[in-house]
Amino acid sequence: MVAVTIASGIAIALYIFWPVAPPWIAVPGITRIPNYVFRVLGIEKSIDPNAYAAMPSMHVAYAYFFAYYSLILGSRSKRLLVLAGRLILLFMPITVIYTGNHYLLDVLAGIGVAVLSIEAANIAYRKIQPSWIVFMRQS
Repeated sequence: MVAVTIASGIAIALYIFWPVAPPWIAVPGITRIPNYVFRVLGIEKSIDPNAYAAMPSMHVAYAYFFAYYSLILGSRSKRLLVLAGRLILLFMPITVIYTGNHYLLDVLAGIGVAVLSIEAANIAYRKIQPSWIVFMRQS
């Protein structure tokens, strides 16, 4: 949970200070599938509260978290969980690029943010864990 919080904080900071338009806004001729469906249905509403939040791809970062933690927490008895994590991590980057939501660089940045956040959370856990164990033993 700490890694997801760190990644979300990094992403929000980037969205505020470095807004990036996704392909469906920046490239003529690319239509975002949900917006196309809404137009076909006669609904002229946008579903995106922040259309300029393409960098990094948190779709991919969250998929990376799922794959990483399913691998860490999974065991032979949880092969389906590990397989699901791998499949999501495989198909999420393809999907977000195909649907025009992200560029390849956004996908790579999403993976980078996830890796950085996991490492930061692991470092924090190693620093906090010994004092937490002492605190729990005193209680």
